Amino acid sequence: MIIYTDGGGWNGKYSKAIVCTDDKIISEINTNKKKTNNEMEYEGMIEALTYVLEENIKNAEIRTDSKLIEGQLNKNWKVKAINLYYLVEHAKRLKRLTKAKIVWIRREKNKAGHLLEK
Repeated sequence: MIIYTDGGGWNGKYSKAIVCTDDKIISEINTNKKKTNNEMEYEGMIEALTYVLEENIKNAEIRTDSKLIEGQLNKNWKVKAINLYYLVEHAKRLKRLTKAKIVWIRREKNKAGHLLEK
């Protein structure tokens, strides 16, 4: 199963993340809290990994347009932003439990990103 995820930071009204497949929205996170783009990218990734775990999906591929997330979860890039530390560790734990594959894709190929812009 292929799952797409994307997040958007504070736009003056809300912060948002979307998780979807080719044909349905799995989750939409909206908060009136000022969160960074990277925080919301991680919120979406954690939501996607949680979905994979809860639904017991085998061979899940989660696609993101965030090179930071792909690098931190696949290549052990350092976490320099203290506000991301807990989110990164949580995502890493879920990734180990699910064995999901995290794949970077270009922004224009991210179906969740197109929904996020609406």
